[in-house]
Amino acid sequence: MSRRLLDPRYLVGSWPLNGHAQDVSGHGNHGVWSGTEAYGAFFKNSRQCAVFDGASQVAVADNPQINSACGVGQPRTISLWFRTTTVENLVLIDKGANENFALQSWTGVNAGRIIWIVGGGPIGSTDNTFNDGSWHHLCGVYTGTTMILYIDDSLQASTVRAASASNSSRLTFGARDSLVAPYVGDFANVRIYNIELTRDEILKLFHAPVPTY
Repeated sequence: MSRRLLDPRYLVGSWPLNGHAQDVSGHGNHGVWSGTEAYGAFFKNSRQCAVFDGASQVAVADNPQINSACGVGQPRTISLWFRTTTVENLVLIDKGANENFALQSWTGVNAGRIIWIVGGGPIGSTDNTFNDGSWHHLCGVYTGTTMILYIDDSLQASTVRAASASNSSRLTFGARDSLVAPYVGDFANVRIYNIELTRDEILKLFHAPVPTY
């Protein structure tokens, strides 16, 4: 694996969700569950994943490390695995109500598609739906000027967008803060970087084993 993928200068948070919500990056940005804390089976390494039931979420307090992946002109990369069958407007990960970053599913005529949001919009969206009950690797990259969305190492969207300033909002998994637009499905191996990962690095994350801790 690329050294940058494990370098704590760039990896500002890493949550395997392998039976716990602790940050294993070394920065101590541990998550706290609200609602029912539940885990299921993840297909990589026979590890576990978080299971969100539409009434639960994990929240991480605002902190300097995560904010180093936010702000005007600041590159960032969000990587995670998910599995769902629902078609509602579900938030997978969010900080600042779409302002710093958000990955979520759409609803209505776009139900089941995944969107990547920085600075409130415009939206980078997949052409296909991904609520098929299979595991998918999701990676949102922001270069400082452009949002790029990959699923299963396939380029899905690229959209020019100016980012918002960093904020004091909590980072949340499984819903927007205060359980708005809650996610129903499985979730694993969340990573946040304060750099733009290369396509080769994204491919390495796609094929990498999940940490065993």
